[in-house]
Amino acid sequence: MMPGVLSDQGIRKILGKELIIDPFDPINLRPSSHRLRLDTIFLVMKKGEEPIDTRSSDTQEWFDRVETNGSPFLLKPRTFVLAASLEKIGLSTNLTGILNTVSSLARVGLTTHGSSGLVPAGYGEREGAKLTFELFSYGSSPVWLYPGMPVCHLTLLRNTSAAERGYDKEGGFYRGVTVAASNFKKHPLK
Repeated sequence: MMPGVLSDQGIRKILGKELIIDPFDPINLRPSSHRLRLDTIFLVMKKGEEPIDTRSSDTQEWFDRVETNGSPFLLKPRTFVLAASLEKIGLSTNLTGILNTVSSLARVGLTTHGSSGLVPAGYGEREGAKLTFELFSYGSSPVWLYPGMPVCHLTLLRNTSAAERGYDKEGGFYRGVTVAASNFKKHPLK
């Protein structure tokens, strides 16, 4: 198969073979992406003065976990939270994913992926894994977020060749975690 962005037909063709989207809802299949939805778990970043050490901090302690139990979540202006995807995603080593905020939410100042919009080849390859969204509101008004609402597009690209070692084989730092803060103590940036 040729490298490039997969269309809706291309996504359907590889679903269950090279691609896991669970649960899959055809209503979220777009011409060149699949929309991903919010789950019910959020990690809200606490305000603090102490610096985060990017060589030795487990940042979990900088967040409060909020389980909405199906209720909406109010994202306040200029607030950063992490949230879980409803879907589990699994990519073969032939695929890479890119996340982009749904445009209607972007137009009210919401971003869903901070600057980390890459879903690496081999992510959740065998069983699928939830993604962690990095939500931030640039707007001046609070925004209600509802569990199950689409918040971003997952665009799939076919790589020019399979990755030698996919994300899961490389260590998959956050594999199996519902929603994850960074753990620099365990996985320092070098």
